[in-house]
Parts: sequence; structure tokens; C-alpha cells
Amino acid sequence: MKKTLYVIFILISIPYTVINAQINLQDSTVQFVAYYSIGDKYEYSYENNAFSIVNNDTILNQSSRCDLEIAVIDSTEHSYTMQCKYSNCRLNYYNDSITNKILNEMYNLLGDYEVIYETDEYGTFIKIKNWEEIRDKINPICDSVVKKLYTEFPMINFGFTENALAEHLKQPFSSGEKLETSCNEIKLLHSLLGSKMKIGNTYQADGETSNIWGGTPMKTTTLYTIENVDTENEITQVYSEMTTDASEIMKSFKESLSQKAINKQTQSEIENIKIPDLSVSTYTTFNIHSSGWTTYCFSVSDVKTTHTESFSTSEIIMK
Repeated sequence: MKKTLYVIFILISIPYTVINAQINLQDSTVQFVAYYSIGDKYEYSYENNAFSIVNNDTILNQSSRCDLEIAVIDSTEHSYTMQCKYSNCRLNYYNDSITNKILNEMYNLLGDYEVIYETDEYGTFIKIKNWEEIRDKINPICDSVVKKLYTEFPMINFGFTENALAEHLKQPFSSGEKLETSCNEIKLLHSLLGSKMKIGNTYQADGETSNIWGGTPMKTTTLYTIENVDTENEITQVYSEMTTDASEIMKSFKESLSQKAINKQTQSEIENIKIPDLSVSTYTTFNIHSSGWTTYCFSVSDVKTTHTESFSTSEIIMK
């Protein structure tokens, strides 16, 4: 039986007959609420792998790894301020494309960094607070990487000026909303907080996600189901399936490139690119402690077009 799980969840007071802070066996419900304190700090390992499927063979294209340290640095009656420190980030790629060269160089120059973000009193993610600071750190890196690219490959016609290509690379970091799509691991850790579910039911949440290239946000539909409740260790396992209406993303990507084309020929070539039917499905398993901290998360995103298929995996493990 599907029930609507609203984006802004209505929480019911925790009843007296609970065996811990969130699991109520009397009515078979679980509440996901953050019970944080200033100074709380946990370390995670984060790994992302990207694959493509070619002639029924699965090929690893690139992998990235980071250490995360998430801490509660402030709180009010209605919010928490969190700090996520990224360190020891490294990227491995398995083909020598220009795109991978750019990404690898950006990783090397970026080094360690931190994201300051805010949640509500239940732990639901609200926004990134220091996105301008991150943007100001990324922008000169984009300029440097593009300059090096044009210096090392002077014979390649990229179809764009150095400045236009650098501006294109900066686009995903040009606002807090767009940066959120690049920090999806943070949103994953908080995505269930603020909700209440009954064991055995399936819940549906309709929402939107930012389009990093501008344009219309992409609509999402997510189904949630409680898979298991470990009362002894106070861990609840939840499974979700999210589908994304990605029809706008390729259109916006083309428009972004076309606006920065160096000449009419390049612009015409971009405009004539046929946009394939694109579908994105994401399957995620969460393990959440009764304190509201996610202890484990594994996610698979499957991207299909008319003629191609690729997928990526993300794994977040509390150390």
C-alpha cells in the first residue's frame, strides 16, 4: 500500500511505549529524528565508482575516494549547523580522455576542503552555507586547469575560448543549489531524517533536484520501504528507489555549451546533437542509528539512453 510521504514531514510525538528513541514496536513505526549535540563528530569513508556497459561487458571508467569527518558545530532550537571535512581525496581513471585529465587535475589542485551546511531540528538537510567560499576556491582552479590544457594541447580545436571553457567548468559551483548536486553524499546521510514510517508500508515522496547546467529542475519520485529493524543495536535499514525525469538535463547542457561556442560552426554542431531518451534510476540502502546518524549507505545510479547504459555506485561507511 503506497502512502504519500510529504517533502515537509509531519512528525508525531514519540509515544511512551518505545524501546529506544525512534523504534516503537507497539504500532510498528520508526521515526527518523536527529538527536545531535554540539561536538558530536563521526568519520566516514566515501567511495564512488563509475562504470559503462559495452557489448554486455562492464567496464570501470573511474573511481574516487575521500575521507569525511562530519561534526555538529552549532545548534539552535530549530536547526543544526554541520561541518563536513573532505580529506585524502583521490581520483583514478582508466582511459586517457581529455575530460578525465581535467577532473584529475582539479582533484590534485583542490586538496582538502570543508562544507558547512544547515539542517532543521529533525536533521533534514536545508542548504550549504559556505558555497560562495567553495566557489571562490574552485574558480581559479578551473582557470588554471583550462590554461594548462590549452598549453599542453595547442593543436586541438576545442571549439571554445579558454575563458568560455573555464566558465563552463565553473557552472556546477555557481550557486548553493547547484553545488548540492556535487555533494550528494551529504544529502544522502540526511535524506530520511524528519520522516516517520510504518514497517511493511511503502511510501512515496515527490520532489525536485537542481539541474547543474541551469534550466528547469528535474522532478524526482522516490519509494521508501523499511527492510529490517535491529532493536538490539538500534539500527533501521531502509531501501529506496528514486526515478528522475532527466529530460531537461541534456537540453540545458547543450544550451550551456552552445552559448560559449567560439564560432557559428561549433554552435551549429552542438545544436544539431540529437538528445537521446534519458532515464536515471537510483537504488539506495540506508542503515540509520536511533540517534539519527547514518552508519552505512550504498547507492547505485543507473543511467540509460536509447543506445547506451552506464551506472555508478556510491558507498559511505562510518568508521
